[in-house]
Amino acid sequence: MMYRLIACDIDETLYEAGKIAPENIAAIDAFIKQGGRFVLATGRPGFTLEPMLRQLHLWQNPDEYLLVNNGALILSCADLHCVKKSAMSFDLARELFAFGQQFSVCIQVFSEDTLYIYRINDDEKMRLEYFEATHYQEIESFDALAGVEIIKMMYQNNDMDYLYEIEKQMPKEWKDALSLSYSSNRYMELNDRSIDKGKALAQLAELLHIAREDIIAIGDNANDASMIAYAGLGVCVANGQEAVKQVADHITKKDALHGAVAEVIWEFALPAKKEIQLVCCETNAQIKALAELADGIWHEYFVALLSADQIDYMVDRFQSETALHKAIKQDAYQYWIAYLGKEAIGYLGVCPKADTLFLSKLYLKKAYRGKGYANMMLKQAEQAAKQYDLPSITLTCNKYNTHSLDVYRHKGFVICDAVVSDIGNGYVMDDYILTKSLKK
Repeated sequence: MMYRLIACDIDETLYEAGKIAPENIAAIDAFIKQGGRFVLATGRPGFTLEPMLRQLHLWQNPDEYLLVNNGALILSCADLHCVKKSAMSFDLARELFAFGQQFSVCIQVFSEDTLYIYRINDDEKMRLEYFEATHYQEIESFDALAGVEIIKMMYQNNDMDYLYEIEKQMPKEWKDALSLSYSSNRYMELNDRSIDKGKALAQLAELLHIAREDIIAIGDNANDASMIAYAGLGVCVANGQEAVKQVADHITKKDALHGAVAEVIWEFALPAKKEIQLVCCETNAQIKALAELADGIWHEYFVALLSADQIDYMVDRFQSETALHKAIKQDAYQYWIAYLGKEAIGYLGVCPKADTLFLSKLYLKKAYRGKGYANMMLKQAEQAAKQYDLPSITLTCNKYNTHSLDVYRHKGFVICDAVVSDIGNGYVMDDYILTKSLKK
């Protein structure tokens, strides 16, 4: 099994129209039976989740955990006891409550075991009943919260533009002190700035000794973006927000109602014959096949960044059969072609330097991007670095290739420098230099 942990949002991701798709439950069971961990990561409070945990066969499982209130609490599924807590400043909560009273919003305040609601409306009352979240107390003022440790707050209004306007009116110092996100097209969610789903997932991964590369995160809304960005494979379901899809490595074909989570599990976490084979290029025939593959991928990949003439020039200079033969036979480069079955779908190239492994090339055909294969290829590069006893991997990436830069950041690379290289014929490469430490 490639991935060890799946963190999954609930509403509009796993749960839709009052139910969890049966295929989701079956896939989750299969993943757990293979030794995986399935973690619900939700804005909901933990004290409302027992029925769902029972349905997913997670209830009283000492090996499973929950990230609730957007990660402010990490709970054990064994008995819902708190493993880690990130509470809000009580004084800031008081100011946020008074601020919210000026607007037409339902204010919800969460402690570890109780939901307090100010100015509940009929629509929100129906929603809470629908989600079986009936364990709440209506309050008339903030004074009712004296002595309460506040975990999270929310403003509710079904008009998202109205909530966005409220955010614009917030003092900057409040927004600097908060982790602010939106969910379910009706909530502005307010947590302490030290926490969001991504940070909580990182804390849980450290607790369980699981590398981020071995984690899948699945979500749909703004409060899921941080964990989608953190995970080795970040997934947005088909019905997710466009902004979240931009952060994700992969977008499902199915929506929440029709088993998007099962699709992810079967395609990536429990793939049937989905492993790629990386074949090292050594013979002349292999190098020729590599050059033909590179030519096709470069003309597909770089059309939005470079002119056709520059692509032709760079392929001829750096990725032609002659250039690749020299790189492999004389300059200590090592290349692999990635095969899925009999089809060549991408390639990887590295070269050992004095104190780092230079990741020269990592490309996939368009149809195979965002499916986890780049992770497999990156692991091959990491293995090569260890074989050369090198402590890091370094690469260059076009400054305007924002998607690739985001992907590399998600994989643990950081920008350490910038370089403009004259490659001849009037062309330059305007790149960032990124590095990833392999030290534990």
